[in-house]
Amino acid sequence: MSHPLELILPTHVHLLVLLAVLAVVSFRQPAGSWLRRGRFVWAGLFAWAFVFSIPMFADTMLSSLEGDPTRADIAAPVADPETLIVVLSSGEMRTPIGRTRVRFDVMGWERVHGGVSLWRQTGGRMVFTGGPPGDAEDSLAGASGRLARELGVPDADVELSAGAMNTQQEMAQLRDRVRAHRGPVWLVTNALHMRRALGIAESLGMNFKPWPIGFRQIADHSWRSWVPSNGTLARAQAALHEYIGLAVYSLRKGKTP
Repeated sequence: MSHPLELILPTHVHLLVLLAVLAVVSFRQPAGSWLRRGRFVWAGLFAWAFVFSIPMFADTMLSSLEGDPTRADIAAPVADPETLIVVLSSGEMRTPIGRTRVRFDVMGWERVHGGVSLWRQTGGRMVFTGGPPGDAEDSLAGASGRLARELGVPDADVELSAGAMNTQQEMAQLRDRVRAHRGPVWLVTNALHMRRALGIAESLGMNFKPWPIGFRQIADHSWRSWVPSNGTLARAQAALHEYIGLAVYSLRKGKTP
């Protein structure tokens, strides 16, 4: 557990302990009892919960998706006024009852700040994406553009590509703009998302220089990496989301225009 308060809150680790107790007790029950009949089920559920709760497992998945943060294939930024920087959005677009409400999540903030940091090194223009459909200013693209201006990017260097609800739609909207551009084109998104985003871009005939930000993997491990943690679930979920996304887009690849 990462915080003492987790001891008094219903958490994944408590479920893990309960499954461990059920698994052990079930093997000690007399033949014919319902607990003993389900002993392999309890043991399997415990193993499943344990694997997804240890940091080492989540980090292995994250590392396989993000790659090495120090790798040499990430190009060094060069000042060029013809640069185009595409920043993909991340955040909330609607309330549970369907009303428009635009709010960045952590990755959304990281992407805008990462894009502006890159722009300060290269110059050029920035394109921000994100829905929902409707008024461009009342969208993730619009919110990203406003934040970029607050961070010093001139209004003339900010473009909005609003309305898209997912990465596939974002890339489809950008295709003509990017393919017609003659200068360097960068793609800014979280390292965890970059592989899928580049794959979609490639299927649409677009070539980007990747600028991954917000690496979530932990490079330095200790014995704690094998101790179940409630915080691990969110990281494992993020990695699984990308794996599923890669599988879905791989199946669709032959149908992509």
